[in-house]
Amino acid sequence: MNSAVTIFSKDYSELSKLQSQKKVNYGLIEDEVNGKKYYGIGISIEEDGFRESDFLENLSTSKTDILNIVTFLYENSILIDTWKEITSELLGCYCSDP
Repeated sequence: MNSAVTIFSKDYSELSKLQSQKKVNYGLIEDEVNGKKYYGIGISIEEDGFRESDFLENLSTSKTDILNIVTFLYENSILIDTWKEITSELLGCYCSDP
């Protein structure tokens, strides 16, 4: 059984034709498989009354590594359309375990 918790939320203002108002949530997913804890990432966006969510589960047994990636996604304003590619690159060069 997994659990998810929002770590960061970022609000974007409407800026005429530059960007619409939205809220992006970055979260940590915790799961237990065969007695071992694994961590993943969830991201959601709320815009124009709609909500879109996406997640990757069981990425690493290192909570610290995954929290660092969640922080990176938040601090660099990574949105839902590109987050998986960026996370994949970060996992390949950063995480201490699969």
